[in-house]
Amino acid sequence: MQSNNSMPNNQIAKIFFEANHSLKLAFPLIISELIYGLNGFITTFFVARLGRDALAANILVWVTYSALILFFVGVLCSVSVLVAQSFGAKDNLGIKIATQQGIVLAFLSTLPMLLIMLFAPKVLILTGQDPEIISLATTYFHSLAWSLLPLNLLIVLEHFLLGIAKTRLVMIMSMLIVPLQIAFVYVFMFGKFGTPKLGLSGIGYGITFAYSIAVIVIGLYIYLAKECRGYQIFSKFWCINSKFAFEIIRIGSPIGGMFSIELAMFSAITLMMGKFGKDALAAHQIAFQCVGFVINIIFGLAQATSIRIGHAVGANNRAVLKLSVYINIFIGLIFMLVFAVIYLGFPTKIIALDVDIHNPGQRMLISYAVNFLAAAAILQFCDCWRLQFVSALRGLKDTKIPMLISVVGFWLVAFPLAYILGFIYHFGGIGIWSGLIMGLVTCAIILTFRFHYLVKRVDLEALVTKV
Repeated sequence: MQSNNSMPNNQIAKIFFEANHSLKLAFPLIISELIYGLNGFITTFFVARLGRDALAANILVWVTYSALILFFVGVLCSVSVLVAQSFGAKDNLGIKIATQQGIVLAFLSTLPMLLIMLFAPKVLILTGQDPEIISLATTYFHSLAWSLLPLNLLIVLEHFLLGIAKTRLVMIMSMLIVPLQIAFVYVFMFGKFGTPKLGLSGIGYGITFAYSIAVIVIGLYIYLAKECRGYQIFSKFWCINSKFAFEIIRIGSPIGGMFSIELAMFSAITLMMGKFGKDALAAHQIAFQCVGFVINIIFGLAQATSIRIGHAVGANNRAVLKLSVYINIFIGLIFMLVFAVIYLGFPTKIIALDVDIHNPGQRMLISYAVNFLAAAAILQFCDCWRLQFVSALRGLKDTKIPMLISVVGFWLVAFPLAYILGFIYHFGGIGIWSGLIMGLVTCAIILTFRFHYLVKRVDLEALVTKV
């Protein structure tokens, strides 16, 4: 009798232990992602002061820019998977080599990224966007190109820290980077302290200065601090280890492919929205920035899930796998519910942060934005579900199949439905958002089945890359 009663008690204890462990990993990451999200929100606030054309150009540049370069970013993000598994297996040499290969790849990937940035404005020309917006976007792309190398190095350093469970240091990174970025962007955009007034292109130059300073400061900390220097990641970091380098590329390429597929979809959605005029596009930017801010919470939880599963793989602990995912999903859904209430209950308060809601000329924009915020409330629930399983599978080094699932969900479901609902059935912008939601739900369902299938069959010990 005592034994039977202890079973549920033990299970409850495991749930609370895992929830506590997950929150300790996730909370600093959530704070970090919210800080980054706040940065985007403030930057958009600055851009709104430049006018409606600048606001429209800003969303076009960021979505297109992200879709074009995120393949390389995804490759570098895979560093945390290898580091986390080596950390779980207590293999310090594996941690060192995985991080060093990430640094090498950060330098090598910068050149093709630069070439892509030069080509990016031509993409907008081919889509038939407003010539004034394309002109603004072109100088913006060119200024962003300077930020690529420090961005790549920051990604590797951050994912090294994630892999060794130093999530508070990642939070501190964001606390350094974001104030610097906001300050530099403000100075260069509006020509403060004797600098030229650069408008939108000031964002790119401001980001470059902030990232460059952050790389130097964080690199010095990792080199000198007791908790990090033992890994010696900067000792002969230029040496190539083909086994680890190819493993980063093997795991990271599908991650990058998935990022590109998804953001190319968001680019296509934005370009479709542009066909309904500047008001619809600007309203889409307002709703999209809110989703981006809130989804940062889910990214923080998802990163914690991936790292936690990576540690469990290294320690050959199968019991943690499902528990970690579902605890983080539950936490994420609570957050999403809070923000959904805000979207639905106070939409004009949100819209007023970017535009003058008392201006009669903004009525159409406000009407669009209210509807898009309602759709955003639903969309973020779906993406919470999807991203948790994507990250869980990433911790198991399963990245190729999730990429293919993204192709199905985004391009075979979301895109055609968005077009059909938006243009054929004349639901307009809300039809486009509805198609995107249906694509996310499709991805989430398939990913759930994939995770449950794989977790029963995978050989955890064989997943860890050995020197």
